[in-house]
Amino acid sequence: MHINSFIRPFIILVSILFSTQGNSTLATINLKMYATLVSNSCTVSNSSKDIPIDMGSWPTRNFSSSSKKSPPVPFFIKLEHCDGLVTSGLTIKFNGNNDNGLLSLDNLSSAKNIGIAILDSNKNLVIIGDNNFISGSVLSSDNFTLKFFGQYVATSLPVTAGSANADATFTIEYQ
Repeated sequence: MHINSFIRPFIILVSILFSTQGNSTLATINLKMYATLVSNSCTVSNSSKDIPIDMGSWPTRNFSSSSKKSPPVPFFIKLEHCDGLVTSGLTIKFNGNNDNGLLSLDNLSSAKNIGIAILDSNKNLVIIGDNNFISGSVLSSDNFTLKFFGQYVATSLPVTAGSANADATFTIEYQ
């Protein structure tokens, strides 16, 4: 027997099997794909996740009726990985114990009749608990820094001496 005569019928049989199976439907599958596309975003730098701000030491006489404020102390919130983020505005919301828009002292503080104002980069009051518009911009660099100030403000007179500490959290949103 010649090998060619054995292989030729086998090849024909295999060809018939594959050609008939190629025309049959194995299964019908419906695919539904879902996605959400988001714009570029920023992250808060690790150095800005817990910001200690040394507000200094001030004599109570600095809060007399003619001058009820300490000099502003700058602090910064750094955003990273912002490259290409386009915004029509940033808003920031500082949350903490609120006393007429000022940050109230914590329960462990012993000073009386004083609060802390948070000011934006133009030294305008940022109201505690409110969404405060910062600016519209294109954040074209990888890092972006927001500048703020903390400032002691007498809430009534006389201001009494003691520790004057407060805590706040912040939320930044962009559109």
